[in-house]
Amino acid sequence: GAFILFDNFPPSHPDDRDLIELLTCRETDRKLEAAGNDHEASFEEHLRQLRALGFGHVVPVFLEARYGGIVAYK
Repeated sequence: GAFILFDNFPPSHPDDRDLIELLTCRETDRKLEAAGNDHEASFEEHLRQLRALGFGHVVPVFLEARYGGIVAYK
C-alpha cells in the first residue's frame, strides 16, 4: 500500500520556528502548548518514523517553507 502525507512542518531553524509561532498562535495557545510539552515533529522525524514503522520506500516529494509532502510504500 501507499501512504501519502502533505502537511505543515515546523521550520528547522529555531528563530524561524519562534517567528511562525508568534505570528500564528494566540498568547494563551502558546502558553498551553509550552505547559503541555507539546511539539510538532519535524519533516526529518516523519521520514525516520515512517521507515521505523516498516515502510521500505519513503520519499520526500516536496518541501517549501512549512509545507511538505512524503510518499511511503509498504
